[in-house]
Amino acid sequence: MRINHLNAKLKVYSGVIPVVIPLFLLILLLNILPEQTAHELIKENGVIEVLSAAGYIIAALAGVIISVRLNWHTGFSVSFIMLLFGLREMDFHEKFTTMGIFKIKFYLSPEVGIVEKTIVILLMILLFVFLYNFLKSNAREFLNGFRKKKPYIITASAGLLSLPASKVLDGGLQWLDAIGQGHRAVYFEESLEMAIPLFFIIAMLQFYREESRKGVAG
Repeated sequence: MRINHLNAKLKVYSGVIPVVIPLFLLILLLNILPEQTAHELIKENGVIEVLSAAGYIIAALAGVIISVRLNWHTGFSVSFIMLLFGLREMDFHEKFTTMGIFKIKFYLSPEVGIVEKTIVILLMILLFVFLYNFLKSNAREFLNGFRKKKPYIITASAGLLSLPASKVLDGGLQWLDAIGQGHRAVYFEESLEMAIPLFFIIAMLQFYREESRKGVAG
């Protein structure tokens, strides 16, 4: 009975465990390495940041492929969101504007022209409308899947929870600052950011496997 219970638990978290264990090992490695070496790995446009962006692009491609194979129309929206995350990770939003569009300063600063502000505001409104409609259409099904502990929903939830968690880490860990080790907070942040697209990729693969089995059974 205990073995069956353990197997059931492992199945529920089968997509989370393959990400959490390497994540823990990566954080441990960064803390063991000389500070300069660790910094080279986590710096802007460094290996870990590039892998994070690549993960989102792979997730977007996976979503398109699965959408086509399963006729899963929602998957195209998921792919678009993954692509947006990838572009955000590459700071794409700062390449064609005076400053980052996710800063309040962009909308208040006299340095930014009225035409530029207007275009960005319209694009942001369209983006929020798209996200609202996406959440409105899929929230109930997602919550039902979470209550039923569907593995792909649990894995996707881990990715979603990691998004705000990485932003909290971006502000630093006060207890590390207190002991003069505040620079280590970025090790946690960058490692977690690299793990996020992996959660989504695995979740989509789990979804594909489950839906494919339904088709065979049907």
